[in-house]
Amino acid sequence: MKAKGFTLIELMGIFVLLGIIVLILTPVITDSLENSKETTYDAQIKQIKKAAQDWSANHASDLPVDENDSITITLGALKQGGYIDKDIQNPITQELFPNCMYIDIKRYKNNYVYTVLDDDIPSGCSSENDIYGPSIILKGGSSIEINLNDSFLDPGVKATSSSGSVIDDENITKTIEKDGQIVQEIDTTNIATYTITYQVTSNGTTASVTRKVIIKDKTAPVITVNNHTSRFTMEVIKDSDFTIPTATASDNVDGNLTNEIIVQSNVNINVAGTYEIEYSVTDKSGNKRSLKVIVNVIEN
Repeated sequence: MKAKGFTLIELMGIFVLLGIIVLILTPVITDSLENSKETTYDAQIKQIKKAAQDWSANHASDLPVDENDSITITLGALKQGGYIDKDIQNPITQELFPNCMYIDIKRYKNNYVYTVLDDDIPSGCSSENDIYGPSIILKGGSSIEINLNDSFLDPGVKATSSSGSVIDDENITKTIEKDGQIVQEIDTTNIATYTITYQVTSNGTTASVTRKVIIKDKTAPVITVNNHTSRFTMEVIKDSDFTIPTATASDNVDGNLTNEIIVQSNVNINVAGTYEIEYSVTDKSGNKRSLKVIVNVIEN
């Protein structure tokens, strides 16, 4: 007996069913691939941290000594020293990790914390690496925040040749830029961001690293209530006339912020007990100050 073939309607039904299956499976496959890439990426970052730890074992004299101090090395230095494969690749972009990717080494509680700064890579960074070129260690972090009007002392860098000999500071050039313009010094009296570029040449090869210096307002406003600028306690008589004390606020940059004060109170003058009034204000830089007043409502 001759086998019966599919009808046109049946074939259309099969194609529709296959289309539905593809639509269902495609996001699953895509998510699986993305998760695989992220897992591989995390493994690569761990590998870079391990390389930095191996580097530290051979450069103990360069490690920070004081609590919370740090140094910053580059992935290029790890490649140059043979601590990691020079062709280590970002599995997400399918490109080599750039040499100027920074690794922060911070001393914390008698240990060292290694942080790969993979989300803050300087522009114009190259993946090429010259094993005969110099390397530079940033003393301190690759990004430093300075409070407005505080002084800034550049931690500097340490540069070495490919043979490991230290290069004198006078052979290291330093350029300071603000808004793309070269300036002579960092002015901490105004909010701004500066970029310091340190550059050294050895054996005909030039290496450079950069540091951001961010001058920002980190000082919170001052709230004053009844001549107090910090938490205090007051007593009031139950059922008496009570008005929430007036507050004023001033800021080192924004000036008078009295109109920006937010007041929260749970005082019930008709019931004896302990209550709170909280005054809070935030300046334009996001610095917040709060002041609490404890109100004891007492029997007459």
